[in-house]
Amino acid sequence: MNRIKLPQQFTHLILDLFKDRTNQVITAYGKTTAYDVLTGIDQGEVISPVLWCIYYDPLLAEINQQKLGYTVSCNNIQHIPQLNSTVIEQYVPALAFMDDTQWITDKKDKLESILSIADSFYKLNDIQINKEKSELMMRTKIYKRHYSHIYNDKINIQFGRESISIKAKHPYEPTCILGVYFNIENDEQFLISKVKAEIDHLTNLMWKKKITDKYILYIFNRIIIPRVEYWSQVFILLPDLIHCLFVPFRRMFKNKLKFARTAPNAILDNSYIYGYHNPYENQLQAKITNFCIQLNDTGILGKITEICLKLLQQLLWCSRPLIEVIPFDIISRRMKNNYLLNMINLMKQNDFTLLVIDKGRFPIIAGGKNDFASIATFDFLSKHSTILRSRQIMFVEQIISGDKCHLLNWTDICNKHYFQSIPGRGNKEEK
Repeated sequence: MNRIKLPQQFTHLILDLFKDRTNQVITAYGKTTAYDVLTGIDQGEVISPVLWCIYYDPLLAEINQQKLGYTVSCNNIQHIPQLNSTVIEQYVPALAFMDDTQWITDKKDKLESILSIADSFYKLNDIQINKEKSELMMRTKIYKRHYSHIYNDKINIQFGRESISIKAKHPYEPTCILGVYFNIENDEQFLISKVKAEIDHLTNLMWKKKITDKYILYIFNRIIIPRVEYWSQVFILLPDLIHCLFVPFRRMFKNKLKFARTAPNAILDNSYIYGYHNPYENQLQAKITNFCIQLNDTGILGKITEICLKLLQQLLWCSRPLIEVIPFDIISRRMKNNYLLNMINLMKQNDFTLLVIDKGRFPIIAGGKNDFASIATFDFLSKHSTILRSRQIMFVEQIISGDKCHLLNWTDICNKHYFQSIPGRGNKEEK
């Protein structure tokens, strides 16, 4: 505690609380004999998360100092053409809450170095872990719609003094982290099946019980809705999908009220009658609130969000920040699972706008007045954005004459020095 510079009064308080302490276990036959508590943290104790942070900090600090984690970065493009752009980056070594830890890195040898340090920490502090329960999520390249790694094959990883064989999770296979399910491709199919199973299960239980409408409404508003909201933190469910998922519950609710199945849903949604929380409106409120918190965060979360938004802006090749305006109403199939893009599109569909106060953080890229993203069709940019991006051609002014009367030929465009001409590639770009 002195190492992380905690106040002396807090240190003395913790020592007084846990020095010379005894525990008893409550059983069906009474309390057991008191025994001395030598080490360990009580599970469920309100102060345990704070103690675990103190306890775990030396390991996380060592990993952070060794620079074995993963660095998220992007070029901070402010003008086209951009010859010497600055780089924005954020280092992320690990994510940890209590004993639930995720090590993040980009190379196998770095991962083994992290595991070696972690294993020595566990041995030093007599922490027992089951290494065989470790899970591996790995992103690989795709060649002709096939992953470069065969996910049925096991990978040998050196975990301290031991070697474990582990099978990497398939990109569509979920992994549970603190009750939220993630996968590499950010696919929502598992979440949909989980939400449907939970709604069907609770609906079937309530259908058979003799309970009042108030109990049913309480279970829905206080149990079902919060669970779905928590599970879907990294996904955005479409209105039609949400409607289909909650059909069994509405049908059961109407049945309990002796309503016809065809009775309008507005009866349930009306706040003056039942106060039924509309699932889609609840999602809208939760998602936009969390997104605003994410954008305004001054720590790691805010920095990573800024980098990801700039990478997405450069991928779509538009001059204005995406949080101000999204150039398309259509999301391409290869980007349909992008959470930030779906989040911005959700706000646009519901007429929510964001005001960028810090223009230095999300600047408008200079170099012209009319970018291709604002005037070209979605199909055109999907086909040609890669070549435009590689040549740093973002604005129409870069490919038209000074009097704006005709298009420039390829030689004239090269002479403008927007990029270095590559021998043997002129014919393709000119076409």
